[in-house]
Amino acid sequence: MKKKTVLLITLGAFLCFTGCATLGSARVPDMEKALAHFNRGETLYNEGKHDEANAEFDLAIAGFNAALEIESNDHETLRLRGTAYAYKGDFDLAIADYNAALEIKPDYYQALNSRGSLYALLKGDFDLAIADYNAALEIKPDYYQALYNRGVTYRHKGDFDRAIADFNAALNIEPDYPEALLERGLAYDNKGDHDLAIADYNAALEIKPDFPEALNNRGLAYNNKGDFDLAIADLTAALNIRPDFPEALSNRGLAYGNRGDLDLAIADLTAALNIRPDFPEALGLRGLVYRHKGDHDRAIADFNAALNIRPDFPEALIERGFVYRLKGDLDLAIADYTAVLNIEPDFPEALYNRGLVYGNKGDFDRAIADYTAALEIKPDFHEAMYNRGLTYANKNDFDRAITDFTAALEIKPDFHEALFNRGLAYGDKGDFDRAIADLTAALMIKPDFHEALGLRALVYRHKGDLDRAIADLTAALVIKPDLLEALYDRGLVYRLKGDLDLAIADYTAALNIEPDLLEALYNRGLVYGNKGDFDRAIADYTAALEIKPDYPEALYDRGLAYVMTGELDRAIADFEAVLRIDPNHADARRWLEEARQMQGQ
Repeated sequence: MKKKTVLLITLGAFLCFTGCATLGSARVPDMEKALAHFNRGETLYNEGKHDEANAEFDLAIAGFNAALEIESNDHETLRLRGTAYAYKGDFDLAIADYNAALEIKPDYYQALNSRGSLYALLKGDFDLAIADYNAALEIKPDYYQALYNRGVTYRHKGDFDRAIADFNAALNIEPDYPEALLERGLAYDNKGDHDLAIADYNAALEIKPDFPEALNNRGLAYNNKGDFDLAIADLTAALNIRPDFPEALSNRGLAYGNRGDLDLAIADLTAALNIRPDFPEALGLRGLVYRHKGDHDRAIADFNAALNIRPDFPEALIERGFVYRLKGDLDLAIADYTAVLNIEPDFPEALYNRGLVYGNKGDFDRAIADYTAALEIKPDFHEAMYNRGLTYANKNDFDRAITDFTAALEIKPDFHEALFNRGLAYGDKGDFDRAIADLTAALMIKPDFHEALGLRALVYRHKGDLDRAIADLTAALVIKPDLLEALYDRGLVYRLKGDLDLAIADYTAALNIEPDLLEALYNRGLVYGNKGDFDRAIADYTAALEIKPDYPEALYDRGLAYVMTGELDRAIADFEAVLRIDPNHADARRWLEEARQMQGQ
């Protein structure tokens, strides 16, 4: 399975709105109860108990409303009510309260911080959010919550270095800040620095051992490193603390899938969806697991469900496109990849995959255009170079093919498929020595690469080195005894060497595997003819013609065999049939005349 960094969890759903509310704002007798409801709501929300949290926030809002009826210009109460609305998902009401608080107190840095959080969460307007955090920090430079939130926002913008700088600054002010350690770990993970990420998650867990989000994220970092057992252990520990943690279930499912435990992966992802049915990432991952199990219809059903929830989910579109391609639904695959590119025009993997499908359709020019576009975005995309090379080879543009295979090998020197195909391109150009060098290099990387042995044998045959050709074909058959191409080609080489019985044995072995192998029937007929066994030769040509009646070579050679057995009427009929297919077949015309003359005698 693919390793995906998904669902790395932050607290408070996205950002830190506030710390626990205090009694400094109390203006009415029941304000203390409102604050208690608010703080319980925050705790429940962070535990993932959103329904219970919403009930507490409703009680808190009722208390804040009562306070504001008495003192409508209380900026602290407006901010607290706004934060309660934010936790409930009533973002417009929340922003309205933060705006009102800031009209009363323009230097109210806590409201700027909270409003910035909502701009990032609700609108996805990270620049507007950062502007609010900057304003808060101008008022209070040591406001570590705003540094933290600005860091989270930079991380979501993909500016990981700025994010890490803000988390560092927050931790310099507040060293025992597990959430900042968690987020800095996420930023390191996003940069691919998994060891630094794990170090931060470890530090967060030293401060807060029962921190399920840190266990979840450390597990995902281990997954990204390929340490699937450690990943599963951490995610299981997170679930022991919080059994209804859908992200941890989803990520453990990912780790099981990467370890090859596909049924356990599906069980975890299904459990995550039982807790959170509108979880598009879990649906996408389960679809991916079904694809690896070969259950394409279930995979497509999950990708469809994910896209019903989140229509602009590029990963689900790419994966569904991939499954459509596997099913042979090439136009549907192209539609999905095109939809991805409408969402993210600079998505090299979507361009690459669409190029693959265009290649499958035989539309080589469009395929090359997509590979080229992917390489403009991601110049070290060796798979795109390699497949563009294959496409050039399909267009018989072997020089460009070799250039692309060479470029792919500069990035990935042990890319044995690129060596194989460059060797094939050199062979097609007639540069047999370079072809052999590449195929030999591919076999040094992958000694059981029977396709490379077969192709090198073909090159040796073209060079006239029949013994080396037989040695390679024999080695290929040791690896894969039922390799039809190797049996057929070795039979051909034995025939060229004059070892006719060995040639017949190989063609017969090939036909035992695939009785309708046209070329094996025809070539065994030739060998029988070479041995003077014309009746067996005629039987093989006739069997080949039952499969392919318009096979001029078999008709011509059967005609010759009939001449040798004296069946001139049949010989004449076969030569006439050849000329109906190919009127310019000079040998058939000559033998037709000779057969007629022999018949006249």
